[in-house]
Amino acid sequence: MSLIVRTVVVVSYIKLLVYIAISGAVLLFSNSPIFHIVGFGILVFGAMRIVRFDLAHPYVWYSFVFMMYSIGYPVLYIYGMTYDVYVYTKSLMFSQWLALVVFLLVLSPVKTDYSKLYGKKGKIISSKPIMILASIALVLTLFEISTGNYSHKSEIYAEGSATVSIGFRMVLVFLVLFAVNSTLYGLAKSKLDIKMTLYAVGMISLLVFFSGERDLIIRLLVILLFIYYVIVSKSKLTKEVVILGIISLAFLPFLTKYKYYGLTGQKSPANNNIILDFLTSDFVSASKNMQILLLDQSSKGRFRGITWLFSILRALNIDKLLNISLLSPLGWYNDTYFAVGRAGQGFTLVGDGYVNFGYIGVVILFAFVGLIAKILYSRSNKGVYSFALYITSIPVFMYSIRADLANLLSPLINHNLLVVFGLQLLLKILPDSQNTRYHTSITELGHYR
Repeated sequence: MSLIVRTVVVVSYIKLLVYIAISGAVLLFSNSPIFHIVGFGILVFGAMRIVRFDLAHPYVWYSFVFMMYSIGYPVLYIYGMTYDVYVYTKSLMFSQWLALVVFLLVLSPVKTDYSKLYGKKGKIISSKPIMILASIALVLTLFEISTGNYSHKSEIYAEGSATVSIGFRMVLVFLVLFAVNSTLYGLAKSKLDIKMTLYAVGMISLLVFFSGERDLIIRLLVILLFIYYVIVSKSKLTKEVVILGIISLAFLPFLTKYKYYGLTGQKSPANNNIILDFLTSDFVSASKNMQILLLDQSSKGRFRGITWLFSILRALNIDKLLNISLLSPLGWYNDTYFAVGRAGQGFTLVGDGYVNFGYIGVVILFAFVGLIAKILYSRSNKGVYSFALYITSIPVFMYSIRADLANLLSPLINHNLLVVFGLQLLLKILPDSQNTRYHTSITELGHYR
């Protein structure tokens, strides 16, 4: 690292510390949830500004999504529209602010140079046969779900056959393969593969319609957004990128309203307030759940790290190999506070730290999460597979904010990393005649497909 780069990094950290101090002071010296939201917004805006609003940097996308999950419950409290819990405490915003501060400090403001991806040469294994197999599995899954008389997605997971179980795993494989192929097409032609994109959107939309698993379409939209931003628009915040981002966000209330329409024919009630509809679509649960934990003193440091160990074991599939059941904080939370007559309420990644070692647990957990994000982001310009691994991991990081550590590690290892590693392994063991060379400046896509 040159002296100039080091100086820039040091200056960026100093700026970050200033934003941390200002936002922390607002939280410390005010008891109003409105000012707490403003203080949190100062930290998020500062982080984004430091990296010049580079959408591919976690300072932008993670900070923004984390803020949405953090302010969901406080905004409802201000509007007088809370449910399950009707109390707001300053410790809620402090715990979430602390988590984001640690994440930002560990991650670092250093930006990844994606120009190294353009004009890159290499070899890649053709993933079209695997995509065809994944598509067949999805079609079979769609057929079984649409004819199975299910009323809730929990019934699908509990009562569905092996076909359904395999299908929901294959859709995540499908998304990784879609990311790889779309990245290659974008590098070669500086545009999205419209046919492949429409096929993916159609296939995933049908699965979401009949299963209520709305996060799948969000994953796809996020992948498309980052491929377009980094690969097609060369990391420029064009109007197309902005429009795609707005569509992705605006889609959330719609998905919430119709998420079980394909199963039951019924729509979920709306608030007739665009802000509240947006927040209640997905962003309330994490902060609401954290507030419930903070009001129960017995939850602080309850598990002493045991659920973190279990999360690692689950991510490595040790529980399935040994056929044992391992405690998860998400399951414990729902069983403890919503034991009867309620669907899953999610959890909170901040709360996962809190129920293990209190506020120290929040610091430890988000230092770990920040480190993982740093590794994936810093290596995302090493090649097509590294980039695909990073962008397919972004939705996982986003979703895990309202879940627990296992919901971060398991998809990263069992789906994203495993698929990318498998493709690279095939690349090494298959003879060159079975591999395809590619050069990202070529004009004919067929050269590497």
